[in-house]
Amino acid sequence: MATIVEVSGASYPANFDGHGIQGLDGESMAPIFSGSESDRQQPIYWEHEGNCALRQGDWKLVREYGKDWELYNMKEDRTELTDLRDKDQGLAARMAADFDGWGDQVGLIDWGILEQDPNMDWHKERKPAE
Repeated sequence: MATIVEVSGASYPANFDGHGIQGLDGESMAPIFSGSESDRQQPIYWEHEGNCALRQGDWKLVREYGKDWELYNMKEDRTELTDLRDKDQGLAARMAADFDGWGDQVGLIDWGILEQDPNMDWHKERKPAE
């Protein structure tokens, strides 16, 4: 989102439709589009319809909804063919805990809850960020 806001020249709102909006999370990746090298130190987290991932340096932890986490070394295996989770369970567990911490921070709602009740009022259900 930070990239889209910067590239579009938009400003990030404080509220929408009478609801306060959580502050913008993340950093813009726009400089990469103009050829600048990335010096990103922070992990990249994402979730879409219960599918989750975390990219931290050369490592990517990814989980398809309803399945176990998978761990890949993106420098050695850009096509994600060799799951290293069983070979480095400690790293996978630390990254999964980092993902869970990020999810708590941003108020990520478990996809299973949304799947059970797609009409739920998520404003009331989501955990507030601290």
